[in-house]
Parts: sequence; C-alpha cells; structure tokens
Amino acid sequence: MVKVTVDFSEVEEFSAVPKGEYPMVFEELVYVEPESEDKYPYINVKASITEGEYDGRNVWGIWSFSPKALWRMKQAFENLELPLDEVEFEVDEETDFVTEPALVGVPFVGVVVTETYEGRERSRLEGFLPSDSPKKGTKRGATSTAKASAAKKPAGRKFK
Repeated sequence: MVKVTVDFSEVEEFSAVPKGEYPMVFEELVYVEPESEDKYPYINVKASITEGEYDGRNVWGIWSFSPKALWRMKQAFENLELPLDEVEFEVDEETDFVTEPALVGVPFVGVVVTETYEGRERSRLEGFLPSDSPKKGTKRGATSTAKASAAKKPAGRKFK
C-alpha cells in the first residue's frame, strides 16, 4: 500500500487576476468537440502573463466556432495581424492541441475581465491586442509562421 501525505498549510488561497491588459504569450490551444451535435466546437485558449505582479499566472479564453461567436475569433486574428479570408486549424489527433496556425509562444496583450462563476470570482481572457515587443517565448517575427499557416485553404469542416 502507498501512502501520500499532502500538506495544505502553505497553500495560498486562489485569487483572480484583476481586470486589465497584460503582456502574454499563448501557452496552448486545445480543440474541443462538443458531446452533443447541437453545439459547436471551440478552442480553449490558455495564455500566460509575462510581466509584473501576475507574471506566470495563466488565463483562459474560448474561441467558439458558432456563427454567432466567430466575430471574437476574427477580431483576435485581425489584432494579431493574421490572414482573415479563411483559416485552417490543424489539430493533433492524440492530444487535441492546435498545431496550426502556430500560435504557441507568440506574444500579445491580453484583455482580462473578471466574472463570477458558480459563486467564485475568476479571470477570463476576453480580448487579444497586438504586442510590439516580445516578452518571453517566440519573438514577434515568429507570427510569420502563423500567418503563413493560417493562409492555407481549409480541408475539413467549414464555419461561417
């Protein structure tokens, strides 16, 4: 038998990142296929703050493929200076990680809002603004890879 002891005495209470704009990088993008056919797939966006008091904290957002919500994704791609005609997302079938466009490590300024969910305050990534100076991870010039990837014609499902 294995025993595991967990000491909670020095665990800090969770607190949401306050509303504001923070320098960030994309950490991971995960494609999620809904369980029911009447729902649309979406991408869970995880980003990390790269400077200041909240350096290293993660914030999450969602890019939905719902026609009513595509404006958010389009706005993010416009602000990140990515091509907009059509964007092809490539997804690793084993992990569901988005591999194209190659956004992991790309810096941006994240617009964070706070909201109450199930009685607790949490932070949500609401907007994506361009970043003129890289904070950590891939340099700004690396978005050319993402731009080139995003310019490919889609071969799978289409959302308008």
